[in-house]
Amino acid sequence: MSAARRRYLAYGSNLCAVQMAQRCPQAVPGEVVSLSGWRFVINRRGVATLLRDEVATAYGLIWHLTEACERALDRYEGVAKDIYRKEMIEAGGGPALVYLAGEQRPGQPRPGYLEGILAAAARLGLPETCREDLAAWRRPVMPWLVEKVLSDYALDLHGIHGPAHWLRVRENGLTLAAMTAGADAAVVELFALLHDCRRWDEGYDTGHGERAAKHVRQLAADGLLRLDRARLDLLAEACAGHEHGRTSADPTIGCCWDADRLELSRLGRRPIARFLSTKAAHDTEVQRAAWQRGTAMELPAAPAGVWGLTKVLAPERHARRA
Repeated sequence: MSAARRRYLAYGSNLCAVQMAQRCPQAVPGEVVSLSGWRFVINRRGVATLLRDEVATAYGLIWHLTEACERALDRYEGVAKDIYRKEMIEAGGGPALVYLAGEQRPGQPRPGYLEGILAAAARLGLPETCREDLAAWRRPVMPWLVEKVLSDYALDLHGIHGPAHWLRVRENGLTLAAMTAGADAAVVELFALLHDCRRWDEGYDTGHGERAAKHVRQLAADGLLRLDRARLDLLAEACAGHEHGRTSADPTIGCCWDADRLELSRLGRRPIARFLSTKAAHDTEVQRAAWQRGTAMELPAAPAGVWGLTKVLAPERHARRA
């Protein structure tokens, strides 16, 4: 191999040999390397970058580039527009070129983008823990999104419309979605997080659903939600309409509204049958489980961990606030 070739570390879509063959036909693949002190992130542009994090480990593939390959990558990575910047870091026992994004705030991956990275990671045999970390970016609700929603939430985090309620709506909603043909579970989970996030008080609060719908569209505009137009409209409609006591023939919206109505259990109230949209919500076992969760004011432990709420809603913190 020519001594003039530069070592380049790929960690995102350039893990894919087919893509690199199109961009840099003369590039030669090398070894897979681990990077202690770096963390893989999808940013608000919907693409990958690395951030320094002393407790994290990222993985990548070394390519050997010609000068022409490097010029091509500079164009593709938008170096002249400051979309990515070039740095030299230690990788695999030697210096390597890496492209790091200027936008570092986390966001949702572009449609199809993460799937390509996951496929390449599997072909390269990257460790299972690495692939699990990558796959986590497919979740509709990530801790950083929850953190953003909480930062704008006006009410007591331990109130009756706060995060514990959202988590129980999530449990109800995903149960209903699994039993309802055509229901979009990702939209249902996003509804659970967002439907009450724009409440101003714990009472009836007319208009909080419309405010939540407006916030949904703002989150999408800011790159924090990456949904196609149809799914974004569905989520906004579910948030806007959940306070009005209607039913819906749409399976996703029906699951959203029923999930919230089953959570009346936290107030000691049973759902009224004529206000339930889905067949699943009439199921006696579904209602029993929702009643138990709500009357006990249960904090579902596993979902709280997935959403990054374990410490925020820890019982001892609640006790100190009381």
